[in-house]
Order: sequence, then structure tokens, then C-alpha cells
Amino acid sequence: MNVPVHWKDFDVDVILDSPVHPVTEGDNLTLRCLYRDKKPSNLRAEFYKDGSVVQNQTTGDMMIIPTVSKSHEGFYYCKHPEKGESQKSWISVRVSGASHVKMFGFNMITSLLAVCTYLTVTVVLVFKCCKLRDPHSSVEDQLQYAVREDETSI
Repeated sequence: MNVPVHWKDFDVDVILDSPVHPVTEGDNLTLRCLYRDKKPSNLRAEFYKDGSVVQNQTTGDMMIIPTVSKSHEGFYYCKHPEKGESQKSWISVRVSGASHVKMFGFNMITSLLAVCTYLTVTVVLVFKCCKLRDPHSSVEDQLQYAVREDETSI
């Protein structure tokens, strides 16, 4: 949603037309450089994010970011070579609901794998301990797990 611009409210020649509300991750972001003079002699704008040039338009006054991500969040402004530059505008990017669902699913799967691994190891260890303590187990079974005295001496 963009807010209509009324030039009488501003003492500037260049305004960055940008969304007022946060842009959802994955959506398109369109930025336009507007001029007080509707038809400047040179329709050309440079777009900046956090002080660095993002796009240099040799023709036109619009920049489109096709798939917005959280890394696109920051302060944007545009600059016309003759008319000057706009005020900085903060572009906020919100994470989409689908990203939250994917992350929740991933966390759930990794948690389940950890629990299953823990339970499997615990069951195996309990089984082996019970087998060693069972007086009815065969001598061969007990010897298999016993430590011989000559193996432990130095």
C-alpha cells in the first residue's frame, strides 16, 4: 500500500515512493522515484540501500525487486542526477507464514530424530545390562561381556 504524495506538503524535488507497511517475504517490491516536475528532462534514478548503490537506472525511475527476502530490509532512497535525492525510507520485510510452517516442521523432525535415537540407545543398553545380570544366561554369554584380568593388566 502506497500513500498518495501531495507535493505542497514537501519542500523537496524528489520523493521515494515505497510501501508504508512491511513487505511479505517472497513478494515483489516496487520502488519509484517521483519528481516535483512531472517530466524531468532526464528520467534517470539511482537507488540506494543503506548508503550503497543497489541499481542505477539509465532510463526510467522505477526499481523492482522480484522476490523480497529478509536481507532486503533497510533504508532506501533514490537520487536524480539533476534534481537531488529523496529522504530515506525504511523498508521492512516480514517472514511469510509458509516460512514459519517450514521451520516448525524442520524443528519437529529433528527433535523426533533425536528422541528416537536416545530411546533406541537406552533400550539397547538396558537390554545388555539385564542380560549380564540374568543368572540363567549361558556361561558363553557372560564371558562374551566379561573383562579378562590379563587384558587389563599393564
